[in-house]
Amino acid sequence: MSPQQILVWLEQAPWAWFQGFNYLLLSNGLVCSKVDTSMFVYHCHSTILIVLLLYVDDMLLIGNNTTLIHTFTSHLSHHFTMKDLGDLHYFLGVQVVHIPLGLFLSHHKYVSDLLKKFHLHTLKPVRTPSVS
Repeated sequence: MSPQQILVWLEQAPWAWFQGFNYLLLSNGLVCSKVDTSMFVYHCHSTILIVLLLYVDDMLLIGNNTTLIHTFTSHLSHHFTMKDLGDLHYFLGVQVVHIPLGLFLSHHKYVSDLLKKFHLHTLKPVRTPSVS
């Protein structure tokens, strides 16, 4: 089964509600990542996985169980004003392309836009001695 994802825009002020949001996630079985405090993970029976990533007022919810994702999103929407932005294409500068085996993540568009913004897109590439 390919991963299902929902990109949601949260309409509240950023930090004021984070404690309540954090408590709601933890009380519903999600665990805060030890590596990134804005990432929450839900495991169930070692086959169901849901990952929630929160960045300021954007939330990415991805997992392998569509029904559970919609149930969880519905539960969150009872506590917070949310807007479903549909299928994921970009998140924090990362381009997401749907492929048969899952998702392909790329920074190509972000880097291209950055080079154009600073007028560096016409420069010739040069090899560097560092390991790529």
